[in-house]
Amino acid sequence: MLNKIGAKKLMTLKEKKLVFQMLFRTIKNYKKIVVYIFFLAIVSFGINLISPRIESKIVDSGILSKDIKSLVSLVLIVILLKFISEFIFFIQSYLKTYISIDVREKMSIDAFGHILKLKVKHIKKFGLYKIVKDVEYDLTMITQIFSEQCLECVFELAKIIGYFIGLLLIDWRMTCFIVILVPFKCVQNKIMNKIREKSYDKLLEIQKQISEWQSDIFDGIYEIKLWNLYDKQKNIYSTLLKKSNQVVKRISILDGVDLLLNNIYENSIFNLLYIIAGVLIWKNQLTLGEMIAFISFSQYLFQPIAILMDLNATIAEITPALKSFLKFNDMEEENFEGKRIVNEINSIEFKNVYFSYDKQPIFKGLNFSLNKGERTILVGKNGAGKSSIFSLLLRYYEPDSGQILVNGIDISEIPIDKYRELFSCVSQEVFLFNDTIKNNVFINNDQQFETLNKLLRFKDKFREKENKIVGKNGIYLSGGERQRIAFARCLNKKSEILLADEVTSNCDNDSKKLIEKILNESKFKIVLLITHDKQMCSLFEKMILLDEGEIIYQGNNKNNLGGKK
Repeated sequence: MLNKIGAKKLMTLKEKKLVFQMLFRTIKNYKKIVVYIFFLAIVSFGINLISPRIESKIVDSGILSKDIKSLVSLVLIVILLKFISEFIFFIQSYLKTYISIDVREKMSIDAFGHILKLKVKHIKKFGLYKIVKDVEYDLTMITQIFSEQCLECVFELAKIIGYFIGLLLIDWRMTCFIVILVPFKCVQNKIMNKIREKSYDKLLEIQKQISEWQSDIFDGIYEIKLWNLYDKQKNIYSTLLKKSNQVVKRISILDGVDLLLNNIYENSIFNLLYIIAGVLIWKNQLTLGEMIAFISFSQYLFQPIAILMDLNATIAEITPALKSFLKFNDMEEENFEGKRIVNEINSIEFKNVYFSYDKQPIFKGLNFSLNKGERTILVGKNGAGKSSIFSLLLRYYEPDSGQILVNGIDISEIPIDKYRELFSCVSQEVFLFNDTIKNNVFINNDQQFETLNKLLRFKDKFREKENKIVGKNGIYLSGGERQRIAFARCLNKKSEILLADEVTSNCDNDSKKLIEKILNESKFKIVLLITHDKQMCSLFEKMILLDEGEIIYQGNNKNNLGGKK
């Protein structure tokens, strides 16, 4: 039991160390601003050091002594110091806002870049929507420390030191009384933060459940409509939301109790100070002006102490989100490393490839080759492994063992972005961006439409021509028109290899004939096509027939056209 408690404490210390490491690593990027902050902190320290003494002089040397000249001079000095203090606060707020926005922007961009490069297995496991929503929530929590406490603590620490020395110069006994009672406030703060961290951990867990449910809902909206699952899904959302709100209420109550205890604590101290100050005044060891200044500025002393303690509370709040964000950062990215470059394709070879998905074996020693000039059809029943071959070729997944070679080079040695430039792909389910026809065809470059005019002739029916917005995933176009755009995109890329999956399944007859003609005349070095269309099969010379992850025929398509059914 003691070992468990010790391990938990060690973990908490490691987590806090992790937060501060992240904090200082980020602040290092703003060295010039940090120098400004320290300079302002020194000025703030000086103002807070002399302010209590001047305040006491206003009463003793000005009001009680009836010295108008001293009174006016001291008041003008206080006004000037207040103006400087407020100006420092203004600059502090600006610097804090600048760093907060900049940090959030950079972390968000880096996170988005990481999401785009994640291995497909993570996207398949968690869902892209859930990953994005979880990261957004984590960043919202983490950047709290930059938006408030990070810079403010430098100023507040200077204030504490300044106020403390200033109060010490007025009366060391009353100062010691305040300092002795500060640890009790720290103990209270530590207990509250432990409870707060558990609550935020639970809130993060529920938030992830909501993100996962939302991802499922958005993907399955048509099934919900078809099966009338409105009430069922509404009840699930209601349950999750109630769980979340219960934790939020608990945190709100906790914050209220914390504030109540702080107010009682501070009020008790300030009232007890009157007793101590009264005894000292009776003994002529303290003046009335010093008492007023001390009690007034001792209240200011507790404000920065509370802010520093709030930093600890913020760390407790963000720790669960930080752990979650670090797990996200640990997700593997696709391999963009590699020193080999392939400029011209001669062959692709699967060499004794073993591959499993979610511990389910797909291929057990798969062997085949595709050579320059070959046009091959890939056929087989659903679940035979056709799409898995495409996924392995495009490096969405990696083989468990064996090799995939291009020109005799293992594809893992080629930078993945350069490698994918070798491929043009078109699938049965075409994805189009909510953009113009032109921008959906020329994704990475700008070419003339004349070269693709036959495929994209349908654009002429729109008033905007190629600048017609296609809508979300091409909702304003027919299936055949979407397929034509996808094919035009492939042709424009001018890659060496074409991978096509049931490309004519959603096409009308005109689109189908046109695509068949383009395939027949295409200049791709290697073409690999998944299809069940007999007419399309007749255009290809080579066939690979799959059954339950094994190749049962590989050879001339013309001789086996009837055997592929």
